[in-house]
Amino acid sequence: MSTLLATLTDMERDGLAAFGDSRLGEDSAGVISRIGRRRTIRAVGTGAASAVLVGAVAAGAWAVQSRGTAVLPGVTPSESVSASPSPEPSETAPVETFELTLHEGKTMHKVVDEVANANMSDRDFVTALQAALPPEAEGDADGWVAPGEYSVTGPEDLARQAVARTIATLDAAGVAPDDYRRVLTVASLIAMEARLDEDRPLVARVIYNRLEIDQQLELDSTVKYLAVTEGVFTTAEERATESPYNTYRNVGLPPGPIASPSVADIDAAVNPAEGDWMFFVTVNLTTGETRFAEDFEGHQANVRLLQEWYAENEA
Repeated sequence: MSTLLATLTDMERDGLAAFGDSRLGEDSAGVISRIGRRRTIRAVGTGAASAVLVGAVAAGAWAVQSRGTAVLPGVTPSESVSASPSPEPSETAPVETFELTLHEGKTMHKVVDEVANANMSDRDFVTALQAALPPEAEGDADGWVAPGEYSVTGPEDLARQAVARTIATLDAAGVAPDDYRRVLTVASLIAMEARLDEDRPLVARVIYNRLEIDQQLELDSTVKYLAVTEGVFTTAEERATESPYNTYRNVGLPPGPIASPSVADIDAAVNPAEGDWMFFVTVNLTTGETRFAEDFEGHQANVRLLQEWYAENEA
C-alpha cells in the first residue's frame, strides 16, 4: 500500500481533515520537489465542519434524561421518591438521509446528474459546492468532488464532505496548498486516461516527461471535455477546437481539472513512475490494456495493435 493510501486509512479511522489556503502552484518539477518535503498531514480539527468520513444519522432516537434517586429520612428505599422527576421521553423527528455513490472520472455536469438521481436538489448542491470550495479552486468545481460512497443529510452536507475528502487526500499526499490545483489537474487527466491502477503512475510519467520539454500532451480526454461526444476516439475537427483545454493545440496543462480523480489518481500524480515514456495508447478497449513507448516508432506499433483489436471486435 502506498504511503498515501496508508495515511488515508489512518485518517478514516481517526477522522482527521486538513485545509489550507494559498495561490496556484508552480512548475511540475517544483511540485514534485516540494511534495517530497511535505509528507505529513496538516490536521487542524476534527469537528463537524471538517469531517471526512461519511456520517451516519440515527433516525428516530429517544432522548432520555437521567436522574438520581434520594432516600428521605424515615422512608424505606422502596418508598423513596425521585429527587428530580424525569420527564416522559419524547421521540425526536427523524432525519432524512441519502445514500449515493459518486464515480471517478466524471465531469461536473455528470456529477450533478448523479446527485439529482439520488433525489437531491442539484441546484442546491451546486450552490453549496461553490461555498465549500477552497480559494485554490478559483471557483472551478471540476476535480474537487471526491468520488466514493456517501451517506448524507442533503446536498449541502454532500458538498462539504466531498470537498473535505479531496483536501484531506491532497494533504495526506504532502501536497502544499499552492499546488492543489496543479496536482488535481494532473490527477484528473490520469483518471480519464488510465483504466488500470498499475498504469496510473506510468501515465503520470508520460505527462510530466512531455511537460518538461514543452511538448503538447495530445490527450483525447481534454478534447472530449470540450466536445462531449460518445466513444473514445476524436475527430480531426474536434482536435482543432480552439480552447485552452485542448492539449492538441496548446503546450502545458489545461487551465484546471477536467474530472473527479480518485485517491489512486492523486497518488499517481504525486508519485509518478520512473521512465522515459513519451507515448501511450490503450490497445484493448475491453480490458483497458495500455502500451507505453519511448519513441514515435514504438508508439505507431502500439497503435497498430489497437487498430487490429478494433477491426476484430467492433466491425
